Amino acid sequence: MKRPYVLWLSMILSGLGWWLGGPGAAVAQDYEFSGVKTHDDSGVYTYHPFEVPAGATKIYVSYEYTPAKPESLSAANPWPVDGGRKLGNVIDIAVFDSLGFRGASGSNKHSFTIAESAEHTTPSYIPGPLPVGTWQIELGVGWIDPGNSLSYTVSITLSDEAVGETFVPPDYTPVVLADQPGWYKGDLHCHSNHSDGGYSMEVVADYAVSRGLDFLAITDHNAISQNYFLPTVQENYDDLLLIPGVEMTAYNGHANVYNYIGYVPYQGTTPDYDVNAVMATIHEAGGYFSPNHPAVPNLPVGDFAVGLGWAFPDTDWSQVDFMEAINGPMIVFDLIPNPVNLLAVEWWDALQNEGRTLTIRGGSDDHSAGHGGGSIPAYIGQPTTMVYATELSATAILTAIAQGHCFLKAAGPDGPELYLNASDGRQTVMMGDTIQGAAIELTARVLGGKDTRLDFKENGRNLSGHHAITVDQDDFSYTLTLQPQANARYRLELWQGLELLAITNSLYVEPPADDDDDDDDDDDDDNDDDDDDNDNDEPDDDDNDDNDDNDNDDESDDDEHHSPAADDDDETGGCGI
Repeated sequence: MKRPYVLWLSMILSGLGWWLGGPGAAVAQDYEFSGVKTHDDSGVYTYHPFEVPAGATKIYVSYEYTPAKPESLSAANPWPVDGGRKLGNVIDIAVFDSLGFRGASGSNKHSFTIAESAEHTTPSYIPGPLPVGTWQIELGVGWIDPGNSLSYTVSITLSDEAVGETFVPPDYTPVVLADQPGWYKGDLHCHSNHSDGGYSMEVVADYAVSRGLDFLAITDHNAISQNYFLPTVQENYDDLLLIPGVEMTAYNGHANVYNYIGYVPYQGTTPDYDVNAVMATIHEAGGYFSPNHPAVPNLPVGDFAVGLGWAFPDTDWSQVDFMEAINGPMIVFDLIPNPVNLLAVEWWDALQNEGRTLTIRGGSDDHSAGHGGGSIPAYIGQPTTMVYATELSATAILTAIAQGHCFLKAAGPDGPELYLNASDGRQTVMMGDTIQGAAIELTARVLGGKDTRLDFKENGRNLSGHHAITVDQDDFSYTLTLQPQANARYRLELWQGLELLAITNSLYVEPPADDDDDDDDDDDDDNDDDDDDNDNDEPDDDDNDDNDDNDNDDESDDDEHHSPAADDDDETGGCGI
């Protein structure tokens, strides 16, 4: 993973500027910018430059803009806020110093400070030396209702007051919290006060621990300051893995970026923006790219669609590592299935029907560290993404998700578990894998799901004769045999009434190759050991509560895509049925 060295360089330049400017250089200085924006400016970015001299230690920024008139708040407005009210005018703010990105706070903070010390810097912005040169205020118009306009004012004050110790970012060193393979559960989408969340990273992490999660990604909107503090916060948790993350928040789509510390360009509505180039840069640094809530409706503004859904028509989906299919609760307003999530699953199916291999994950999108609030409260861990990984580390978790070795507990960490395996009699594979053969057994296992409904899906549709299956006990298994004639994909869904409780990733089945029959007899002896190594069962309830019980290390190296074997006398551990 690339580590940005912007702050180190800025320390050198800042010191050089102080030496050149001398102690008498003028620092105290004020700037003010103003302007007018209309609906046609929705999705447009405006920049206001200002100069930072040598000796500056602190920059105070405030801005205001005209709120929309109550009667102008359109029912179609894509920006819902607490209580279901619509916010008609949105201007987001960010700051770039003379070397690059310094932070972004959206429209959440109308005043903030950037200083040399962490104590005097507002979360959302990176503390550290203030490099001499031209800085810029970025204003992005998120939305203005049709027929409306707004006026804005930005005020900036520079200071050389003493602010304490200069912040030096700690090195990010990936950690491994558990070195054994097993099922790990976590949340890959939540927010802290480094963007529009209401609580600190520590409070967010504490709530995740209380939910029994093993990993958590704090993905603040466009801000990367949270990742500069992540190593320090991680030191306080030996049972919760913190994965570096940021939510790239463009006006035509949001995406989480994982395992990447640096600035992620988000100005998606500008003519020269290339989302595929952004993904390529992230991948070169070892990061992962994952669109969020892609099916939220957007509204057209000029040549762009503005809103929360994914509206990058030129997306190269082969560069997308995985997609968020379940965002927050599956039942909204205590009444109806969440249409955004149902549409996202349909979109996922459509992409797969076009021949793309794409996996899904979940994310609560919690902004309140489990304290609720808003018209659709989201809580960390709902949904929970269950991942079968070789160890509890960021790279292992993200690699396993990209491989499809995961399922989503839409009901949360205490909800039913849903496993899908396939066997050709010689090997057993799991969701995300491909298996080939003349006769394939698919096995579903449900834990904790008595009185629910199980559906097998083939290429996105109910599999005839194998849907609406009544789960009549808490440890429930169901096996069917396929004789594949063409390539197909299979997955499971678990329902209770109108609520989707769990969903798996796809498992891919192919008919035998033409020469398989000739090879089978020769290979029988060679595959005797495979029967033992892959004839395994899902963890029982105790194993899912404690990954230390997954003692499968001895036989887990046969194939990284296959399940580690359970002992002959122990039907726990592993990821097979």
